[in-house]
Amino acid sequence: MYIESLRISLEVVTVHIQEKEQKSRDKEQRQEKSWQVDLGFDLGKLGKVHIEFRLINQSANSIIWADNAQTYSRINDQLNNLQQTLENIGVHVERIDCRQGKVPDRTPLRITSRLIDITT
Repeated sequence: MYIESLRISLEVVTVHIQEKEQKSRDKEQRQEKSWQVDLGFDLGKLGKVHIEFRLINQSANSIIWADNAQTYSRINDQLNNLQQTLENIGVHVERIDCRQGKVPDRTPLRITSRLIDITT
């Protein structure tokens, strides 16, 4: 068994978590609860990595961008393990995809509430 140890110093980390509840018009259908997590990392020599993870009820979708070719390859090699781990805890994985390159520009998301109080 080969285990690789990697020590990373993070330069910049950005996190955005958003929870939405959508009430169904049909009373027989369940209320949909969805989470969207956006994570951005600047890993120095390993490049920038951006992760979008969406969970709707117990179904997950994720897209991971890595701008460094080696980092992309390492992440891509682990996607099956990630999918299996999520399924082992009861999450149905619809899609997990890794892409090389810069994350597409988007309109900045407005933060409506914070998990951590940053005022001191």
